[in-house]
Amino acid sequence: MPLNPDRDDATQQAAIEAAQWLTQESNVWGTKAGHLPASESLLEANELRDSDVWDKTLSTFYEMADNDELAYVPRTETVDAYQEPIYENLSEIYSQNISLEEGIKKAAEVVNRELQ
Repeated sequence: MPLNPDRDDATQQAAIEAAQWLTQESNVWGTKAGHLPASESLLEANELRDSDVWDKTLSTFYEMADNDELAYVPRTETVDAYQEPIYENLSEIYSQNISLEEGIKKAAEVVNRELQ
Protein backbone atom coordinates (compact mmCIF):
# COMPACT_ATOMS: atom_id res chain seq x y z
CA MET A 1 0.00 0.00 0.00
CA PRO A 2 1.62 3.30 -1.02
CA LEU A 3 2.33 5.54 1.92
CA ASN A 4 0.89 9.02 1.95
CA PRO A 5 2.29 11.39 4.59
CA ASP A 6 -1.07 13.19 4.71
CA ARG A 7 -3.02 10.00 5.44
CA ASP A 8 -3.74 9.20 9.08
CA ASP A 9 -3.20 5.73 10.54
CA ALA A 10 -6.90 4.85 10.57
CA THR A 11 -7.29 5.71 6.88
CA GLN A 12 -4.10 3.77 6.03
CA GLN A 13 -5.40 0.73 7.92
CA ALA A 14 -8.77 0.96 6.16
CA ALA A 15 -7.00 1.05 2.78
CA ILE A 16 -4.94 -2.01 3.72
CA GLU A 17 -8.05 -3.90 4.82
CA ALA A 18 -9.85 -2.98 1.59
CA ALA A 19 -6.91 -4.23 -0.49
CA GLN A 20 -6.78 -7.45 1.53
CA TRP A 21 -10.49 -8.02 1.05
CA LEU A 22 -10.29 -7.40 -2.70
CA THR A 23 -7.44 -9.88 -3.13
CA GLN A 24 -8.47 -12.51 -0.59
CA GLU A 25 -12.26 -12.46 -0.82
CA SER A 26 -12.57 -12.05 -4.57
CA ASN A 27 -14.23 -15.45 -4.81
CA VAL A 28 -17.43 -13.58 -3.95
CA TRP A 29 -17.34 -11.43 -7.04
CA GLY A 30 -15.48 -14.07 -9.03
CA THR A 31 -18.22 -16.65 -8.66
CA LYS A 32 -21.05 -14.13 -8.89
CA ALA A 33 -19.83 -11.50 -11.36
CA GLY A 34 -17.38 -13.44 -13.48
CA HIS A 35 -14.03 -11.82 -12.59
CA LEU A 36 -10.78 -13.73 -12.29
CA PRO A 37 -9.62 -13.59 -8.67
CA ALA A 38 -6.47 -11.64 -7.85
CA SER A 39 -5.28 -14.36 -5.48
CA GLU A 40 -3.72 -17.54 -6.87
CA SER A 41 -5.17 -19.62 -4.01
CA LEU A 42 -8.68 -18.37 -4.81
CA LEU A 43 -8.14 -18.94 -8.51
CA GLU A 44 -7.34 -22.58 -7.77
CA ALA A 45 -10.17 -23.01 -5.23
CA ASN A 46 -12.86 -25.61 -5.84
CA GLU A 47 -15.57 -23.06 -5.05
CA LEU A 48 -14.57 -21.06 -8.13
CA ARG A 49 -13.78 -24.05 -10.35
CA ASP A 50 -17.14 -25.65 -9.50
CA SER A 51 -19.17 -22.46 -10.06
CA ASP A 52 -21.45 -22.03 -13.08
CA VAL A 53 -19.49 -18.99 -14.22
CA TRP A 54 -16.25 -21.03 -14.43
CA ASP A 55 -17.64 -23.18 -17.23
CA LYS A 56 -19.38 -20.27 -18.92
CA THR A 57 -16.51 -17.77 -19.06
CA LEU A 58 -13.82 -17.86 -16.41
CA SER A 59 -12.07 -20.97 -17.67
CA THR A 60 -11.61 -19.20 -21.02
CA PHE A 61 -10.47 -15.97 -19.35
CA TYR A 62 -8.02 -17.95 -17.20
CA GLU A 63 -6.62 -19.73 -20.25
CA MET A 64 -6.25 -16.41 -22.09
CA ALA A 65 -4.45 -14.81 -19.13
CA ASP A 66 -2.23 -17.85 -18.70
CA ASN A 67 -1.26 -17.74 -22.40
CA ASP A 68 -0.69 -13.95 -22.55
CA GLU A 69 -3.63 -13.57 -24.93
CA LEU A 70 -5.22 -10.57 -23.24
CA ALA A 71 -5.99 -7.46 -25.24
CA TYR A 72 -6.31 -4.05 -23.67
CA VAL A 73 -8.10 -0.97 -24.91
CA PRO A 74 -5.54 1.19 -26.74
CA ARG A 75 -4.42 4.35 -24.93
CA THR A 76 -4.89 7.47 -27.02
CA GLU A 77 -6.05 11.04 -26.49
CA THR A 78 -9.54 10.00 -27.56
CA VAL A 79 -9.82 7.23 -24.98
CA ASP A 80 -13.12 8.54 -23.59
CA ALA A 81 -14.55 8.94 -27.06
CA TYR A 82 -14.43 5.22 -27.73
CA GLN A 83 -14.52 3.62 -24.29
CA GLU A 84 -18.05 4.80 -23.61
CA PRO A 85 -19.54 3.13 -26.72
CA ILE A 86 -17.67 -0.09 -25.88
CA TYR A 87 -19.07 -0.21 -22.36
CA GLU A 88 -22.53 0.87 -23.48
CA ASN A 89 -22.66 -1.95 -26.01
CA LEU A 90 -21.26 -4.48 -23.54
CA SER A 91 -24.00 -3.47 -21.13
CA GLU A 92 -26.60 -3.94 -23.85
CA ILE A 93 -25.16 -7.38 -24.67
CA TYR A 94 -25.10 -8.44 -21.00
CA SER A 95 -28.68 -7.24 -20.62
CA GLN A 96 -29.61 -9.26 -23.71
CA ASN A 97 -31.05 -6.14 -25.34
CA ILE A 98 -28.92 -6.72 -28.45
CA SER A 99 -27.10 -9.72 -29.85
CA LEU A 100 -23.39 -10.27 -29.30
CA GLU A 101 -22.71 -9.73 -33.00
CA GLU A 102 -24.71 -6.50 -33.14
CA GLY A 103 -23.08 -5.09 -29.99
CA ILE A 104 -19.57 -5.83 -31.20
CA LYS A 105 -20.32 -4.41 -34.64
CA LYS A 106 -21.75 -1.19 -33.18
CA ALA A 107 -18.84 -0.74 -30.78
CA ALA A 108 -16.27 -1.47 -33.50
CA GLU A 109 -17.82 1.10 -35.82
CA VAL A 110 -17.43 3.85 -33.21
CA VAL A 111 -13.90 2.80 -32.24
CA ASN A 112 -12.76 2.66 -35.87
CA ARG A 113 -14.30 6.03 -36.60
CA GLU A 114 -12.64 7.64 -33.55
CA LEU A 115 -9.23 6.15 -34.28
CA GLN A 116 -9.14 7.36 -37.89
